[in-house]
Amino acid sequence: LDGVYPAASEGPVGAENVRIALWASLSFLAPNGVSAEDQAAVELRLRQALEVESEQDVRGHIYSAIGTLTGESFLPVLESIVLNAGAATADRTEALIAMTAISQRVQKPASLSALLPTLLADAQVQIRRQAIESLSLLAQPEATTLLMQRLALETEVFLQKRILTGLTSKPSAEILEPLLTFRPAEA
Repeated sequence: LDGVYPAASEGPVGAENVRIALWASLSFLAPNGVSAEDQAAVELRLRQALEVESEQDVRGHIYSAIGTLTGESFLPVLESIVLNAGAATADRTEALIAMTAISQRVQKPASLSALLPTLLADAQVQIRRQAIESLSLLAQPEATTLLMQRLALETEVFLQKRILTGLTSKPSAEILEPLLTFRPAEA
């Protein structure tokens, strides 16, 4: 990483596809994170890479590495990106995917759990879609209630379909009545 991202103030060195391969390799070689003694150094390099990398495809692979290599201590960094309405939608989405991966691995999704109700109502359709996906992936007791509430408010047909699909993976008696009275948005 030192050769590709030599300093926080400099841009990356090397071809875009080489940087993509580097991040993909790191994720593959350490699928369950890194050791506690390496954690701080890896997180620092990931932060530096996010600061200077401008190619969105490479940034996507950095976020994937973040989801694989970091732990709960990186969640506040990702949260600030997800909640930044001025950030690129792709960055916000990738940060949310990384948060979900971390939350699944460390099984302490408290930070993400608190964000999901807000993100389900985000102005950006892509963010709402990913919030639905994240909620469907996390085993949270309030997931069914949040999805049912969002179903009643959601106007995008493909998101209604995704919510309904997510609800079928969480069968419960509380779903029946709202589904019987549900009126889909007009296409």
